[in-house]
Amino acid sequence: MPKILLVIDVIDKGGAEKVLTKLGERLCKDNKVVITSIKPPTKEGCRLLEKHGLDYTTSGINTFGIVGQIRFTFFLSKLIKFRKIEHVISFLERSNVASVMAVKLSNENVKISCNVRNVLSQQYKKIPNPLINYLLRRFVGFFYNKANHIITNSNGIKYDLNSKFFVNNDIISVVFNTYNFKDKCSNSGTTQLDSLVKDDKVVYFGGMGRFEAQKDFFTLIKTYAKFLDDYDIESKLVLAGDGPLLYQLKSLVNDLNLDERVIFVGYVNPSQKFFDLIDCFILSSRFEGFPNVLAESLIYCPLSISVDCMSGPREILSALSYTDYTSKIDEITYFDLGCLVPLSSECEVNEQLAIAMYNTILNKSDSMKNKDISFLNDKGFEKKWSKALEIKI
Repeated sequence: MPKILLVIDVIDKGGAEKVLTKLGERLCKDNKVVITSIKPPTKEGCRLLEKHGLDYTTSGINTFGIVGQIRFTFFLSKLIKFRKIEHVISFLERSNVASVMAVKLSNENVKISCNVRNVLSQQYKKIPNPLINYLLRRFVGFFYNKANHIITNSNGIKYDLNSKFFVNNDIISVVFNTYNFKDKCSNSGTTQLDSLVKDDKVVYFGGMGRFEAQKDFFTLIKTYAKFLDDYDIESKLVLAGDGPLLYQLKSLVNDLNLDERVIFVGYVNPSQKFFDLIDCFILSSRFEGFPNVLAESLIYCPLSISVDCMSGPREILSALSYTDYTSKIDEITYFDLGCLVPLSSECEVNEQLAIAMYNTILNKSDSMKNKDISFLNDKGFEKKWSKALEIKI
């Protein structure tokens, strides 16, 4: 029975972990599967492993620093030899680089497949020195080109890897996130949502995500204030999430006198209750990989709007018909699944988003027609991953 090693930075509650454990469960049918990570699983991660009936091998490491990265690379190399691993499948950047290096160090005939789930060039914008930025991109691209397969979850990430990191297009496959439509988004304990009673006379806009700079909830709140000034529609904005910018966001709401209009409901374990409450979901991120919350909004929420950030929204809202990233959109674009809006300046009012909010609500009945989301269905999960990895699932 083939032996496969699944590797990730840490097993928590994120999208990468959900794909890894789902893939691991499917692979166990015909393969011996070993799972490890740099840091030990969190409580949520342990529950995820238990849910899918997967065993875990600890690395004994609990740091993401340079020393931890080196130790983890040698740990993987030894594990590959000891367990006679034939195929390594890794998720996220630290684990991807460590896995490629470990395979080369082991001198074993082992296949290596790396799953890249983020637009890396957006993250590297934090490095202002052009030369260092370029060298780091070359460094990462060098390791990725040593892999047998690179699997991305959007065409935008594929384009980014090829154009900015010089990764060979021939080894890159795109496998979109898929979902079990029969599953309900379970609520993790009691949240502030439980005390909210929906008023049918009010339009509820909603945003969900970690309160950090990447998600740009500042733009969403300021744009909502603009929407209220311009249009006579009784509405509220519900924000689900938590994070380091929570108090700054609440302060902005207070400064704009929106305390009665904007509702913070705390972290929700992507809950059916959240999507049932809101009428229109809005994604305002500066960048994404493949925004799960936008995809889930198509499944559970009547209406969806997103800014045209890198990457994913244009592919999701167009049902995969719009996958070209060589140019940006400069006007509001309407698809059967939702509305795509040009990206504005960070933390500033997006006037086109305010217009899109109004038009989407105004044409609500038309927007809900022809909503074919079969491309997000979990039924094709095994076939897509089997083809990308060149392995039986």
